[in-house]
Amino acid sequence: MQDDITQIVRDYMMTFTSDHGQRVLKDMMARGYIYSTTHVEGQVTQVEQNMNEGRREAVLEILSMVYPSKGPDNVILETLLDNEAA
Repeated sequence: MQDDITQIVRDYMMTFTSDHGQRVLKDMMARGYIYSTTHVEGQVTQVEQNMNEGRREAVLEILSMVYPSKGPDNVILETLLDNEAA
Protein backbone atom coordinates (compact mmCIF):
# COMPACT_ATOMS: atom_id res chain seq x y z
CA MET A 1 0.00 0.00 0.00
CA GLN A 2 2.79 2.46 0.90
CA ASP A 3 4.50 1.67 -2.42
CA ASP A 4 1.29 2.57 -4.26
CA ILE A 5 1.11 5.92 -2.46
CA THR A 6 4.77 6.65 -3.14
CA GLN A 7 4.29 5.84 -6.83
CA ILE A 8 1.22 8.04 -7.23
CA VAL A 9 3.07 10.97 -5.59
CA ARG A 10 5.92 10.45 -8.07
CA ASP A 11 3.39 10.34 -10.91
CA TYR A 12 1.87 13.65 -9.81
CA MET A 13 5.33 15.21 -9.58
CA MET A 14 6.39 13.97 -13.00
CA THR A 15 3.14 15.14 -14.55
CA PHE A 16 2.91 18.60 -13.04
CA THR A 17 6.61 19.61 -12.92
CA SER A 18 7.13 19.22 -16.67
CA ASP A 19 6.82 22.34 -18.83
CA HIS A 20 3.39 21.37 -20.17
CA GLY A 21 2.32 20.21 -16.70
CA GLN A 22 3.24 23.60 -15.24
CA ARG A 23 1.13 25.34 -17.89
CA VAL A 24 -1.81 23.07 -17.13
CA LEU A 25 -1.39 23.53 -13.38
CA LYS A 26 -1.32 27.32 -13.72
CA ASP A 27 -4.47 27.17 -15.82
CA MET A 28 -6.12 24.93 -13.22
CA MET A 29 -5.13 27.40 -10.52
CA ALA A 30 -6.70 30.25 -12.48
CA ARG A 31 -9.91 28.33 -13.23
CA GLY A 32 -10.00 26.63 -9.83
CA TYR A 33 -10.58 29.76 -7.75
CA ILE A 34 -7.09 29.72 -6.26
CA TYR A 35 -6.59 33.44 -6.85
CA SER A 36 -10.14 34.54 -6.09
CA THR A 37 -13.16 33.83 -3.97
CA THR A 38 -15.39 30.89 -4.82
CA HIS A 39 -18.44 33.13 -4.48
CA VAL A 40 -19.27 34.52 -7.89
CA GLU A 41 -21.75 37.40 -8.13
CA GLY A 42 -24.92 36.23 -9.77
CA GLN A 43 -24.62 32.62 -8.68
CA VAL A 44 -27.61 32.11 -6.48
CA THR A 45 -27.42 28.53 -5.37
CA GLN A 46 -25.33 26.90 -2.71
CA VAL A 47 -24.78 24.02 -5.12
CA GLU A 48 -22.90 26.28 -7.57
CA GLN A 49 -20.72 27.66 -4.80
CA ASN A 50 -20.04 24.14 -3.55
CA MET A 51 -18.97 23.15 -7.07
CA ASN A 52 -16.51 26.05 -7.10
CA GLU A 53 -15.15 24.94 -3.71
CA GLY A 54 -14.71 21.44 -5.11
CA ARG A 55 -12.67 22.79 -8.01
CA ARG A 56 -10.54 24.77 -5.57
CA GLU A 57 -10.01 21.77 -3.28
CA ALA A 58 -8.93 19.57 -6.21
CA VAL A 59 -6.24 22.07 -7.23
CA LEU A 60 -5.06 22.44 -3.63
CA GLU A 61 -4.75 18.65 -3.39
CA ILE A 62 -2.63 18.56 -6.55
CA LEU A 63 -0.39 21.33 -5.18
CA SER A 64 0.03 19.36 -1.95
CA MET A 65 1.07 16.25 -3.88
CA VAL A 66 3.46 18.04 -6.23
CA TYR A 67 5.06 20.34 -3.65
CA PRO A 68 4.77 18.52 -0.31
CA SER A 69 7.59 20.43 1.37
CA LYS A 70 6.34 23.88 0.33
CA GLY A 71 2.63 23.55 0.94
CA PRO A 72 -0.07 24.98 -1.32
CA ASP A 73 -0.07 28.46 0.25
CA ASN A 74 3.60 29.02 -0.54
CA VAL A 75 3.21 27.73 -4.09
CA ILE A 76 0.26 30.09 -4.64
CA LEU A 77 2.27 33.03 -3.26
CA GLU A 78 5.27 32.20 -5.47
CA THR A 79 3.01 31.96 -8.52
CA LEU A 80 1.43 35.31 -7.76
CA LEU A 81 4.84 36.93 -7.36
CA ASP A 82 6.07 35.34 -10.62
CA ASN A 83 2.98 36.66 -12.43
CA GLU A 84 3.61 40.17 -11.12
CA ALA A 85 7.25 40.07 -12.17
CA ALA A 86 6.39 38.93 -15.71
